[in-house]
Amino acid sequence: MENRNFKNLLAVFGLIAACISFYFLLLRSDWVVGAWNTAWSILTPIVYGVVMAYLLNPIMKFVQPKVTDGLTGMLKSDERAKRWGKGVAIAASILFGIAVITVICLMIIPELSQSIAGMVKALPDQITEFGERLENLRVDEQFQQYLDTFTESVVEFLRNFYNNGLLNLVSNFAGYLATGVIGVFKFVFNFFIGIMVAIFALSAKETFIAQSKKLLYAVFKPEHANNILDTMRHGHRIFGGFLLGKIIDSIIIGIICYVCMLLMKQPYALLISIFVGVTNIVPIFGPFIGAIPSTILIVLVDPLKAVYFVIFILILQQVDGNIIGPKILGDTTGLDEFWVIVALMLCGGLWGLTGMIIGVPLFATLYYIVKRVVERILRKKEFPLETEAYRNVDCYDRSSGKFVMGIDETLAQEKREYQEKKKSRKKKQEPK
Repeated sequence: MENRNFKNLLAVFGLIAACISFYFLLLRSDWVVGAWNTAWSILTPIVYGVVMAYLLNPIMKFVQPKVTDGLTGMLKSDERAKRWGKGVAIAASILFGIAVITVICLMIIPELSQSIAGMVKALPDQITEFGERLENLRVDEQFQQYLDTFTESVVEFLRNFYNNGLLNLVSNFAGYLATGVIGVFKFVFNFFIGIMVAIFALSAKETFIAQSKKLLYAVFKPEHANNILDTMRHGHRIFGGFLLGKIIDSIIIGIICYVCMLLMKQPYALLISIFVGVTNIVPIFGPFIGAIPSTILIVLVDPLKAVYFVIFILILQQVDGNIIGPKILGDTTGLDEFWVIVALMLCGGLWGLTGMIIGVPLFATLYYIVKRVVERILRKKEFPLETEAYRNVDCYDRSSGKFVMGIDETLAQEKREYQEKKKSRKKKQEPK
């Protein structure tokens, strides 16, 4: 009894301490944000390395057994063949990642810079031409007044954006260039440190996994450790399948968009295709994020082409959502669309674009954890696990130990019983 009272007292003390700590953090939010930003700037290369290692791990797992099998008969011992196979697989995966990034940069950056330079140069004339097109429309007098007001507002907004935004950017180019150069050097430095971290992470991943399992079984009970490991494996399948699948899907969508825009002779084909492909990584809202600004750019050149572009994007996203996406991703998350939207809104509000990308697999993992806990409780109570079994439940009757169904299910059950009794009476009345 005393032991139970002591545990309750300790739990109350822990709750009070947690509330005080949370209140202190709210009061010192600036200090917390500053500490987080400092820690993030220090840990950025490690984060880059871990992400790269996670994305390149499938390539290493694909290459390593093949190289090891090929070297088994050539080297003196199997252990040496395993070491060489692992080293070659790590080198191949790192070189593959660097090669992909290099090829993308060499293919995209020159044309992308030309597209942006051409857009900046042509934008003033396009704004003027767009305003003239709106002014040349002939409609009734009352609507013409509204249209003139709207036209003046739109043209004025675009001119202010051009004068105050792009021209200021050009006038302050030296300062932006210095900041940009520092940022580029910092990114390159973090990237190369991240490559080194990725190499060490891929090399020691088996050791890290073994140490994590050792810690789990030391801290938790065996059954709890088993549940945690099973959840981690399931989360890995969700994250790996979703992220890699989304990257492949977005690359395919970007290529299809670029080819079709060239065939339709749309302006800024490469720039818009890259934007559409990158934003396609975000589920549901990604197509709208990519299509809206792209449509505005095309409207300034040719409004009719903008209409064709919108129709094309709608068709492309339908093809992606019903054919390409399911073929690549399958049902990796197991979430309904409602929970996908909740995950995007919640994680996007907390962590921005990164939260919108990782929100769905993160929420799917949490959903799986809650599902396992609920099913475990239901098994103890000897209740059914299938969701359909609870669709028409009205309440649970303790005296009979059974669920009481709603009126629709009760009437359906009575109808089935009546039909069965009717059939049995007919069988009895049939002559033998």
